[in-house]
Amino acid sequence: MVLQLLHVPERAMFRSEPPPSWFGNPDNEKKSSSWTAPNWLTSRFHFSFAEWNGGPSSFGALRVLNDDLVQPHRGFGRHPHRNMEIVTYIIDGELVMCCLQPLPAAPLPQPHGWGSAHGGFTNPPRPSRAQAS
Repeated sequence: MVLQLLHVPERAMFRSEPPPSWFGNPDNEKKSSSWTAPNWLTSRFHFSFAEWNGGPSSFGALRVLNDDLVQPHRGFGRHPHRNMEIVTYIIDGELVMCCLQPLPAAPLPQPHGWGSAHGGFTNPPRPSRAQAS
């Protein structure tokens, strides 16, 4: 069997910039030397997810693949998922997952456990980029 990769261009993904309150964060900082985006989070969805339902619903067993860029000192509060394995691949920066040791950018994904509650926050001083599925 030959593995073929499919490149999904950025213009084909939905861009989400949710309000900070959705994830237990304070209002966006007005000025920050380490963050130039207008919002605390820029997330690109490969599949229909959250507030977007205009894309494919899945790819085989894969239901979610989000590319997240998170402002320093921000993140996702602890929240549960049912009937799924959550895996985060940290591309750049560092995330602290649910009061555990910081997870640095690594060549392997970081599993969170089947049906577990999870959350993560950037480990300052710089933004972090991760893919979650």
